[in-house]
Amino acid sequence: EEEEEEEEEEEEREEEEEEEEKEEEEEEQEEEKEEEEEEEEEEEEEEEEEEEEEEEEKEEEEEEQEEEKEEEENFGFGNCDVRVANQAEEFNLARVQRPIRGQ
Repeated sequence: EEEEEEEEEEEEREEEEEEEEKEEEEEEQEEEKEEEEEEEEEEEEEEEEEEEEEEEEKEEEEEEQEEEKEEEENFGFGNCDVRVANQAEEFNLARVQRPIRGQ
């Protein structure tokens, strides 16, 4: 009877050990799965940030190009406007400085 009891106890111990090992394995698998999910989330966030930065850079470049284009388009006219304004001012000054006939 003692031998049978010892055998039963040993079998129970072995079963408990097996169960503990299974539980540990399951826990490890869960932890690994969670870590993988966290890594994936981090990677996705990084990708989103990079995409946002790229979009911002593109928008800035487009704005700069538009400004440069406008400056180039207005460059000739801008100088022309300045020359015309100067000529008009000179003309008006000349009129004021010239004596009016009859005085």
